[in-house]
Amino acid sequence: MISQDLVEQLMRYGTSTVGIITATGRSGVNLMSAEWTYLVARRPPHFAVGCQIKNHTTGLILERREFGLTLCDASMASLANFAGTFTGAEIDKSSASGLRLREPAVTGTPTVEGGTLSAECRVRSVVDLPDYALIVGEAVWMTVDPARNAAPLVKHGGMYELGERILSRQVTGSATAYPDGTVRLCASAQGVDDPEQPVPWTVTLSPGAGGPEVPVGTVRDGEDLDVVIELPRAPLPGDALIVARPDCRPVRVALPTT
Repeated sequence: MISQDLVEQLMRYGTSTVGIITATGRSGVNLMSAEWTYLVARRPPHFAVGCQIKNHTTGLILERREFGLTLCDASMASLANFAGTFTGAEIDKSSASGLRLREPAVTGTPTVEGGTLSAECRVRSVVDLPDYALIVGEAVWMTVDPARNAAPLVKHGGMYELGERILSRQVTGSATAYPDGTVRLCASAQGVDDPEQPVPWTVTLSPGAGGPEVPVGTVRDGEDLDVVIELPRAPLPGDALIVARPDCRPVRVALPTT
């Protein structure tokens, strides 16, 4: 049994970019804020929006089978808060101060100017959930402005903007042993950009029983490593591979034995 207290706190345990969703009806354009707005497919782009079934905007979307979407940046926090506080069934939110609507290019529904991305979407599927509908729309028109470099508006209980990029420069990896004596080694480097020139990865066998480390080889690869290697000897219990590159802290990868 999940406690009601936990249910009330659920929105504080996840993060998501705040979206402003637009829809059109007989009385004009309505908009609402949607905490649960996600890109769920890329080719072609599809966005999923979690909407309360009782919301005025939800009804308009399901009736017209289309909606506009703008992923907010940090400068839109006040507008997003307003759009999520009141219902369009009682007030014309399209006249809100600071709001600028962009004329639709493909559908009949405008999008909100600003933000990190805007899209006009046609509804492709609807998943019925308790009190909610997960509406999936295909983007039939989309625009971004790379020059803005705006910080996304993130909901995590309250509203936040993203902080500094995490540059831990740490390698993480794993190894799988094959019956023929080879080992597949996969590793990724967090916090580094993919360089124009390949960066050398070095692999060293570290004996579990002690003794000198044995170089396995140097592999030139990109940001990630995915290679099949031959070890200088059959792996023994406790053996590990030391995986390193010059711009990161190395990692000790446990070596499975067959």
